[in-house]
Amino acid sequence: MISYKIVRLSGSHYPSILEAIIGANLGFNKKTYREQLDCLLDYRALYSDSFSRSMQALGNQAKEIIWDLEITQKTWALENGVRFSSDNWILEILFAQIEKYRPDVVYFQGTELCAPGRFASTLGGGNIATILKERFPFIRLVAMFSGFPSLISRVRGVDLLFACTPAIVEHYRKAGINSVLCYHAFDEDVLLALKGKLETTYDVTFVGSTQAPGERYWMLSELIEHTPLKIWTDNRDENEARERYLQDVRKTVRQSARTKIRNQVRSILELVERRQIKRIAANRLAPAVLRNIVDEVLDSKTAIESTGGNSELKIPRKLPRKNLAELYPERCESPVNGLDYFKVIGRSRVSLNKHTERSLGDVGNLRLFEATGMGSCLLTDYGRNIHHLFEPDTEIVMYRSVGEAIEKIGFLLENESAREAIAIAGQRKTLKSHTIWNRCQLINENLKARL
Repeated sequence: MISYKIVRLSGSHYPSILEAIIGANLGFNKKTYREQLDCLLDYRALYSDSFSRSMQALGNQAKEIIWDLEITQKTWALENGVRFSSDNWILEILFAQIEKYRPDVVYFQGTELCAPGRFASTLGGGNIATILKERFPFIRLVAMFSGFPSLISRVRGVDLLFACTPAIVEHYRKAGINSVLCYHAFDEDVLLALKGKLETTYDVTFVGSTQAPGERYWMLSELIEHTPLKIWTDNRDENEARERYLQDVRKTVRQSARTKIRNQVRSILELVERRQIKRIAANRLAPAVLRNIVDEVLDSKTAIESTGGNSELKIPRKLPRKNLAELYPERCESPVNGLDYFKVIGRSRVSLNKHTERSLGDVGNLRLFEATGMGSCLLTDYGRNIHHLFEPDTEIVMYRSVGEAIEKIGFLLENESAREAIAIAGQRKTLKSHTIWNRCQLINENLKARL
């Protein structure tokens, strides 16, 4: 039996997670590295240590590194005598940890760490996966999990790529990169931490980002109007989207004004004799902008439509002036993370799910397995691959439009026995087929085949 040492690199990603952990653990800053890491893993925000424990149960040595958890990473560095700079501490501490642990396999839980330009001052244009193998010859294989269709530059240098839906597998295949289908999963130990099934106290809930100004935001807004939906979300994404909207408006207006002037100048030049236009083009003292327009006219005498004063600006859909929490204060709660997140889902009769536009027509986000794993009745949007995961109307409920979602929420809340039967069947399927233990078995088999 082949055994190996593996290190998983995960990110906490959200500042609110660290804030919640510090708030829930008195004297967090004074704890040891191991104590701080345990606080995070026990909190079960995004990722627990179920991956490393599953890998250990499969006969391997496994460690977890949360590379962007600043306080904890710097505590490790201080305990191990590692010096780091203020602007490059992530990479410097991570490299020191890799050197100390000397893993055979480095497993990236996501592509974020490999974003181009993240460490440009240190790595230049190099990809961190490639840099790791060059810098640490004891690394035999670099693996990565991709939860969304990422830029190809993020996965270069990866030896074994796992993609979480068939559509994402196809995304990479078209780019000439092979990947292995490996869905997200539920951490079944959450049920032990919460001591079993929770009493249902909410009718229908959504916990997560509104993805403003995308489709999810507008759907949530309409469902609040027509159903008893309650949501737990952070206002920051709405505020950021609103600011981006204003920036886009300003940019579009400026571009429209420039285009209008440019087209007016071009329309005038179209009336000028060609030899006169050539004189302007040859005059190096003429403004560059004017000479560029002249070149266009010389290349083609086809007139461009003037935008005039009645052109329709292509401006993104505008968000309301107020956040959802301000518009519907009785329906919106502050964001929750970790075990508090699972408590809300576990107490929900119906858990709403809506994938982002990046799902490419498939389903497979974390909430799909978390809601069913917690024993809530999942109401999710349609995906071509859903039959690979759950049986619709038996283990989960699906919708194809906002109207259908409203209709099915009403049905499930009025028919408790049907709702409960679906919730029980969905949980049974997830605990049988969609746990982190299930996924680690798949990952382990593929790693062993490559080592």
